[in-house]
Amino acid sequence: FAGESHARSFLAFHGVRVVDQGNGPVVVLPKKGTPEAAQHPLLAGPNRMPERCEFPKGADSTLVAKFEALGMSRADIVFGCADPIYEALATRPTETTAEVETDACADEPQES
Repeated sequence: FAGESHARSFLAFHGVRVVDQGNGPVVVLPKKGTPEAAQHPLLAGPNRMPERCEFPKGADSTLVAKFEALGMSRADIVFGCADPIYEALATRPTETTAEVETDACADEPQES
């Protein structure tokens, strides 16, 4: 998880309590052998991954944090603007005399 709020929402969705203590947040699970433990979906269910995740879909907080740290969007990364070779290719002279236009990626010139 990229942040504490995302981790807390994930744990709350799965019925896990998080309690703030003096040394930081602590996950609290029901005591083994109690009726609460027998009814808890993570403790009483089968020991396998669910076939379908019901946690609400959204942007992955870890990826969002990485995009923000890079100062780029997902589109910039997908279309190659984060590639270190991109700048070298864009500034290298070419043999053709094709018209040059700007790309959506960091306004680097690129041949059309």
